[in-house]
Amino acid sequence: MNNVDFQNLLAVYADAAFFPKLEKLDFMQEGWRLEPEDLNKPQSALMLKGVVYNEMKGVFSNSLNLFGQAVENNLMPVTYGNVSGGHPDQIPSLTWEALRHFHQEYYHPSNASVFTYGNVQLEDSLAYLDSECLGKFTAKDPPPSVPVEPRWNSPRTIWLTCQDDLTAPDRTRTCFASISFALCENFALSIVCTLLMDGDNAPLYRGLIESGLGLDWAGTIAGMEKTSRTTSFHIGLQGVRKEDLDKVSTACLDILSSVVKSGFPPERVKAVLHQYEIAVRQDSAQFGLNLILGLAPIVNHGGDIESCLSVQKLIERFKSDLAAEPGFLQRLVREYMVENPHRLLSIMQPDAKWESAQRKRDQERLEQLTAKITPSDREEIRSYFILINTATELAEKQKKEEDLSCLPCLNLIDIPANCRLEPYTEALGMRIYIYIYQILICCFFAVTLKLLLTFG
Repeated sequence: MNNVDFQNLLAVYADAAFFPKLEKLDFMQEGWRLEPEDLNKPQSALMLKGVVYNEMKGVFSNSLNLFGQAVENNLMPVTYGNVSGGHPDQIPSLTWEALRHFHQEYYHPSNASVFTYGNVQLEDSLAYLDSECLGKFTAKDPPPSVPVEPRWNSPRTIWLTCQDDLTAPDRTRTCFASISFALCENFALSIVCTLLMDGDNAPLYRGLIESGLGLDWAGTIAGMEKTSRTTSFHIGLQGVRKEDLDKVSTACLDILSSVVKSGFPPERVKAVLHQYEIAVRQDSAQFGLNLILGLAPIVNHGGDIESCLSVQKLIERFKSDLAAEPGFLQRLVREYMVENPHRLLSIMQPDAKWESAQRKRDQERLEQLTAKITPSDREEIRSYFILINTATELAEKQKKEEDLSCLPCLNLIDIPANCRLEPYTEALGMRIYIYIYQILICCFFAVTLKLLLTFG
């Protein structure tokens, strides 16, 4: 780790987080804009463009992404009913002024959690943040914390459609289905979810994948989601036959009920716990970064950071609970899954008319946006030519090379002439390097913000 390099990165990321320029042309390029197909022909048809707009259209054209987003939005509609990246249907309703106001309101030090990691002096980082960032703001009350999702009294079902995958190897297996549960933050539940799904011997894998009901798990809609305020557990399948969709919910609940009756094999429980214990001690190339990413949602949701870092204590407590109550794991499966009324069944199947319907919606949206830009009214003509001039200006800006000289960089004098060699010893004719893990060799800086998104 080079201290100068770290301070340079700290300066760039802190400036980007707290003091972005957010110019209107940048918003038009990155967000959305109306632009003639041919800038040299102002009367040519208008198109809806924008980097983020196009990216999110790509995201939602993927059936697996569409399914996952719909499950999340419908399982917890109060706290996670919006799309954090922006839904393509809603992005054109965002204005430049609203974006700037949103940043001013929420990207504020009073609403930020700052993490540093590594063998740099913490005092130096704090002094820089105070003088160059935090000290330039006036403290204010942070927004209310993300609430716990209100619990349902009965299960719910949603039916979705997606584009027909003409390239699928088996056209009879193009449906998706999942059953999802709202849980709570609990270490023991994460063990239970692992026992239920992970590995060829897991009961849900054997009963759903190995049995042929589904071809595979449905991406992120499979397993426990731990980063949200209200955690959740998803049993999602892809590659389900249309005639088997009605069997998914029954099959999942039957398997869970069987686990409640028979429990898990003790050797599997022991093996999973052993995996957790190894993971605690295992080093990784991005240990600091992964640690920060794991702690950020806990801190932002008011969790106990110290207990979350004491994984070994959590494991010992789990063992103690298991020893004191032989049916401990079965009780968790029964309470949080089998008898949990906050349960969502999600079904998605392809529709041959999905793409044409989407194109129709896109065209209707474009017509709504361009309804006021017609040559019949003078003010609208004026707006129209302002639009053309802005689009041309943006095109010229996009052609220019970015000025990279504003970014700080390392000088030769900042790089040590002599590299520190790792100590090693020789055994059996081989060099064995001795790494001293107490010396942290990586540094990271992160700012996370608890955003209450007010738009889709």
